[in-house]
Amino acid sequence: MRSRRNTLLQTKDKAEADINRAMAEQDSAFLSMSLLKERERAGLEAELGAIAWLLRLPLLLQEQREALAQIVALEQMKREALKEARTKAESDRTSLDRFAAYFLDCLVLSGVPGIQRNDRVELNPPSFYPAIYSADPSDLTVSTFTSLSSGGKKTLFKCCFAIALHRIAAQLHAPLPELLIIDSPMKNISERENREQFEGFYRMLYQLNRGELRATQFVLIDKEFFPPSAEMANGVTNRHMQPDSDEHQPLIRYYRGK
Repeated sequence: MRSRRNTLLQTKDKAEADINRAMAEQDSAFLSMSLLKERERAGLEAELGAIAWLLRLPLLLQEQREALAQIVALEQMKREALKEARTKAESDRTSLDRFAAYFLDCLVLSGVPGIQRNDRVELNPPSFYPAIYSADPSDLTVSTFTSLSSGGKKTLFKCCFAIALHRIAAQLHAPLPELLIIDSPMKNISERENREQFEGFYRMLYQLNRGELRATQFVLIDKEFFPPSAEMANGVTNRHMQPDSDEHQPLIRYYRGK
């Protein structure tokens, strides 16, 4: 009986070991299967999310089309308004003709060679670059920013254009800064050989500064100074500058050239 008992106990221990091993193997297989199924589920959910996002594309595309249609309609409306405003502005050339008259007046008062009072000035959009045609039908030359060959004449031409712009701005109360800086208006123009242009330009500035441009401050940088007459001297200051000079200090007072 004792021997039989020991045999049964050994058989029982072996059976329990086999059961434990089978249960462990079964748990590992279940866990592996569960992990595999979880991965499959995650992949399916990701695929479902991608499909759901793709299903939104037609709606987004329709929204973009509607927004684009609104933008195109707004652009067309703005273009029509701009076209109407441009047509209206071009049909009224009052200010433009007045500006051209001011420009010609500045050129004549400055004594620019070849420019006469009865010449014709054209200012056409969109550039509004001036073109001056001679009153003589046989003279086919046109004076523009680029066609003038003389450096001095070209400088006076540009200066007169800027002054005319300030004149029309003052007349229309336009938001233009009331400051005009003119650097070297007498470039390539001699105050001795071209006395008429030298004196005429400065005399014009003094007259304008006492008249229609009285609110505008002029800053002139030039190689010579033409003093105004006694009745125009009020408010005019003159500063002579020389390099390396203590009496007539340069523009940057502490700077001394080497």
